[in-house]
Amino acid sequence: MLGILVELALSWIIVWIVEKKNLTVLGLNATAPRLKGFTLFFFIATVGCLVETFLRIGFFKEHYVVNPKLSFMLVLKGLWWNMKCVV
Repeated sequence: MLGILVELALSWIIVWIVEKKNLTVLGLNATAPRLKGFTLFFFIATVGCLVETFLRIGFFKEHYVVNPKLSFMLVLKGLWWNMKCVV
């Protein structure tokens, strides 16, 4: 987590030295064209993942089962771990 803050600070310093602007030049604002692009590519990625999953089920006869030890806390821990990895 500290590394992320250091990277953010270094990015801000570099942008300030080069452009004399704040971090908004990096595209951190949610504008309409960016939201449209995000939605489009999120949809494309979702369709790609679904196609791959159905191809695996169809061609390789993979079977998916729900973890019998699945609990609400396990799901929350998994989501938290994924959030930390992405950030």
